[in-house]
Amino acid sequence: MNLILASSNSHKALEFSELFAGELQVTPAPSSIEVDETGKTFEENAFLKARAYYEKFKVPALADDSGLVIEEWPELLG
Repeated sequence: MNLILASSNSHKALEFSELFAGELQVTPAPSSIEVDETGKTFEENAFLKARAYYEKFKVPALADDSGLVIEEWPELLG
């Protein structure tokens, strides 16, 4: 099965293809699109990206959103 990655990052697409060990072929999207990441979780944002890429390119899409979590340090804020 062929999927596009909800990113135009060819290296990330290769990593996903290797992860799925030939069961799935993951290629980068033909171009990047802006997606409003309005979800409350990384999972919700990944879903929003995958859906937006599917709607644009009409190909099953795979997305990830590892995000960045930074703990607040009140002593650094003043």
